[in-house]
Amino acid sequence: MDLHAMLPSWRATAIAGRLTLVPPGGRAIGAIEIREEVAPLVELAELTARALARAACRLDEVRLVDAQRFATDEGERAALLRIAGVDREAGCAIELAHGAVFGDHTYQRYDAVILDAARGPEIRAALDQLMRAARLGLGELRWRRFEYEPPPGWRASASGLTAEWSPDDGRARLIVPPARSANDPSVFEQLRLGAPREVEMERREGPVAVASPHGLRGTAWRAIGARHGARWIAHTVELFDTRYAYRVQLVSEADPAAPPGDRDDPFPGLVDRVAASIRPIPAPRAPRVCDLDMLAHWAS
Repeated sequence: MDLHAMLPSWRATAIAGRLTLVPPGGRAIGAIEIREEVAPLVELAELTARALARAACRLDEVRLVDAQRFATDEGERAALLRIAGVDREAGCAIELAHGAVFGDHTYQRYDAVILDAARGPEIRAALDQLMRAARLGLGELRWRRFEYEPPPGWRASASGLTAEWSPDDGRARLIVPPARSANDPSVFEQLRLGAPREVEMERREGPVAVASPHGLRGTAWRAIGARHGARWIAHTVELFDTRYAYRVQLVSEADPAAPPGDRDDPFPGLVDRVAASIRPIPAPRAPRVCDLDMLAHWAS
């Protein structure tokens, strides 16, 4: 990111891992602060709660003005919040903005303050430009988390990039591994995975073709058997776009004495709803071009 070319008249100062950008006119107008590799990674809801709590420490009449979610030029997920209020000491209106560009394990944090309302559009435009041009350098076709809507009320846990969701009674697990390159051979190994060794398989259903409202296509299948005296059901959906494969699997248990419908499908439609909510990972806005002339000396 070339800050001088992007914001030629702004003043930049880097101290202790923070980059502070001040517009023409000085801090009386406002400022933007950037921090890289902030950990741990937080969810958008927690980021919003923290931002509102910080604002309430110095402002009255705090309100959330706007919340945006978008993709950066690299295709990474980003979020930007705008908060308005009245300075408790000076009595003047102030606008705060808090943004994040999310990586796999850390995020870039953006904090802005607008003290001169007339210059607000300029500072907002600069912040938007900075966030969209952010460079995390993590690579495009890596294993990545993706957006989806989990079952309401289920508890989340994580192991690396894989998320698991469970209901309160613990009789099911919704497993959501990271998206992988659609050309990764390990993706197709996942399709051939069988049941755990202790499961006595009864039958397999599918695969059947499925499609999502977000343009993804793939297959769904179920495996049904018995495990430790309980009915064991694994329902899997694998969806693809031109770049990635996305997979969700529900592993559940049911009472073998239950009615046939409940016994073979204790959570009807759940996996289909989660799979339908999957949003494809954004592609970078501009493909990276390698100048082969730069590498000519490697062959000499």
